[in-house]
Amino acid sequence: FTGAWQPPAAGGWDPPARQSISCGADEISMTERVTKLTQSAAKGDAAKMLSRLHAILTKAKRQKLRDKLIVRINGSVGSARFMAKQLDMMAAVPGAFAEGNMQQRLGLVVKLVAAEEREAEAKAWADAAEGGMQKRARNVLREVRERVVGALSGKGFEGKIERAFVMVLDGAVADVGDGANVEVLDSAVV
Repeated sequence: FTGAWQPPAAGGWDPPARQSISCGADEISMTERVTKLTQSAAKGDAAKMLSRLHAILTKAKRQKLRDKLIVRINGSVGSARFMAKQLDMMAAVPGAFAEGNMQQRLGLVVKLVAAEEREAEAKAWADAAEGGMQKRARNVLREVRERVVGALSGKGFEGKIERAFVMVLDGAVADVGDGANVEVLDSAVV
């Protein structure tokens, strides 16, 4: 189930609400975690790859690296992810509502009048936010690459994890989300 929830207070945020029901094993194997990580990397989703790395670094001897990764994710990518999800929701709602939310709640100026132009503007902001989030995630991945691969050496997965880094970092032709919208969003999420 996916949707948005608006708190009763005026001017509140619209946090995404996702609920899922699943059954199965409580513990996901390391092989499954690494497979999911490589799938995220193959899609070029650096932010999801960071999330997957966080889950892989769960053993006590990797706790210090995991804690540092969490601080970097929360400090750099978390706020950008929140903004990206807010704007993604605004792109999916009717134009006038999106325009009001973007201006009043997110502090972004939307000057277009026609409904289809408002929707296009909301989509452009959402795309810019996603690109900015991915760029920030790639920066964090560059910072932790050697330490993560080193921490997982001898586990039989370091080759797959290194290939995932190559796919998402070295395979990226250019960072998406460059331009004026990203600069405004970067200043909004700092």
